[in-house]
Amino acid sequence: MRIAVISDTHLQDAAQAEELLWGHLYGVDAILHAGDVVTEEVIDLLERIAPVYGVAGNMDGPAVRRRWPTERLLEFGRFRIGLTHGSGPPLGLPGRVRRQFATVPEGVDAIVFGHSHQPGIEEQAGVLLINPGSPTDRRYAPYCSYCLLELGTHLTPQLVRLGAPAAAD
Repeated sequence: MRIAVISDTHLQDAAQAEELLWGHLYGVDAILHAGDVVTEEVIDLLERIAPVYGVAGNMDGPAVRRRWPTERLLEFGRFRIGLTHGSGPPLGLPGRVRRQFATVPEGVDAIVFGHSHQPGIEEQAGVLLINPGSPTDRRYAPYCSYCLLELGTHLTPQLVRLGAPAAAD
């Protein structure tokens, strides 16, 4: 199974999302969106590509907040993945999202989060922490990115670097 992991798209309309994302995400089995999708139009577009599992972020309005929770626990086969947007300053963000899922009785194999726009993949105490960065807004990051997550005998993440549009002011 191949899952596209994205966050912080910050797009206002589906046409812009289609132009920027369609070719990269087409063919995946599912899409995880870690918040700040901004508009339901973009969710609808993503759902035409594959099933979408998302959470609301701090920049999402009431319509997205009604549609998506702020935190989810997902199961894909034998893998358990926590999904959240994250909050607060970038420094310490991985630790904060890890604590969000620390009380899950069976534990999690991975936690997907966004918020900082800073892509990164690391393992802490057997838990894979994945921040895909943003595929559309490289604010605070050297490039735009998303992650492809292969689910086989292990979880295998691959950070995919995209072209670097100008950073937002």
